Formats: sequence, structure tokens, C-alpha cells
Amino acid sequence: MEKLSLEELQLLILDWAREKNLLFEENAPKQYLKLVEECGETAHAILKNDIEKIKDGLGDIFVVLVIYFEQTKQNIDFNFVEPDNVFEHGVMFYSILGFAMQGFNENNPFEWLNDLCLSLNLDLTECANLAWNEIKDRKGKTVNGTFIKN
Repeated sequence: MEKLSLEELQLLILDWAREKNLLFEENAPKQYLKLVEECGETAHAILKNDIEKIKDGLGDIFVVLVIYFEQTKQNIDFNFVEPDNVFEHGVMFYSILGFAMQGFNENNPFEWLNDLCLSLNLDLTECANLAWNEIKDRKGKTVNGTFIKN
């Protein structure tokens, strides 16, 4: 399996989301709820120490954030700074959700997501690639701003 960069994945995810009619600003509240859902599933996987589900969840959060940023017309910055220390997992989840709720400011939820991966000895690019490979051929339709898979 070819490992794509985060920038390459962003473009592919946006093409996929465009085909699914997800990239409308009015869909952003539903996408935010999807973010909450994915964070909860990932937190559950962390509690169970299920590495495969953790990777899946972190990749799914990446996908949801990419779509959310497009819906809310925010720029994505994948230039991450090496963290001085790695925060507790719960703090990062809170930060990711808080960012989505408050909109763009000086904070970058993609950097927090990367830091969360590092704190779990995982690679965000690997997690995002896993998520992309899972959704890229997914069929379904968008109903009231939410993609329903077949």
C-alpha cells in the first residue's frame, strides 16, 4: 500500500466529499457532531488499548476535520512543531473539540491530533492513510447533510 502525504490525502478526501455532496457550509454542524462521535469512539479504543481501533479512530478524526475545515472555509496547516512534551490524551481530545466549536484561531487541531498520535507512539500519516483506504470506495448517499454508507 502506497503511503500518501497528509496534503495528498486532503485533496483526495475533499474530492470524495465533493462527490458525496458534503462540502456545503450548512453541513458543518452535522460534521461537528461526526467529530464528537469519532473522538468518543477513539477515546473508547484508547481505554480498551485496542491499537487497531485507535489507529482507525485517529484516521477518521483526520478525515472529519479535513471535511469540516472545507465546509467552514478554514485553511489547514500540516506544518507541525515538535512538541516539547506530550499532553495527556484527554486534554488533546478536549482541545480538538473546543477548536471545532470555537472556529479558527491560533490553535491547530491537526497539530493536536499529530501530538495525540505521538503520545500513543503512532504516526498520523499512517492513521490517515488507513482511514482513506477504508472510505475511498465507500458507496452511499448524503441525507440531511450526513453521509449514510451502504
